[in-house]
Amino acid sequence: DLHRSGGVWTWALMLVLAVSSVAMNLHDEVMEPLVHLVSRTSPSPFDDRIPRGPAQRAVPPAVDRAEIVERARAEGLRRGWPDPPGFLTYRPAFGLYGVDFYVPGISRAGLGPPRLYFDADTGALAGQRVPGEGSAGDLFMRLQFPLHSGRIAGLPGRILVTVLGVAVAVLCVTGVVLWLARRSARRAGRTGRM
Repeated sequence: DLHRSGGVWTWALMLVLAVSSVAMNLHDEVMEPLVHLVSRTSPSPFDDRIPRGPAQRAVPPAVDRAEIVERARAEGLRRGWPDPPGFLTYRPAFGLYGVDFYVPGISRAGLGPPRLYFDADTGALAGQRVPGEGSAGDLFMRLQFPLHSGRIAGLPGRILVTVLGVAVAVLCVTGVVLWLARRSARRAGRTGRM
């Protein structure tokens, strides 16, 4: 009963986790083409860049991290964003910095923080990802990580995702136990007929 009722009560939430897992792991191969059947997505700053070779990746960027953080801070203030730059990434293959705006240590619920992209060679603004902006396809794609991690609902969402993870493990164990019981019952039925 635990196997059946557990599956019935959690199937919708597990479906959300399964879809978001496919979206994150097979983004380009599966999810992007499916989403494009319904809605276009905004171009990414990575789309029109050719990945650099290993030799180019080894060259330090022309604009250092401190300058990018200052440019990001100024751009965030210009846009009226209340949070400061909280996280900086550098993608040497594309020559792009990404700066997320949030206060470190404070939970980021919802669709996540806004992000600005800067060219590592010129320091120019190269793109953006702002929660709640863009096409329906953009919003759907941006929902996947917050849904999968539970961040969309803050701490209660994260607890729910943790409970669902335990439920998946319980369903797997009870499924194997049921399978073994049915298998041994079938074997017993066969030997009884002989």
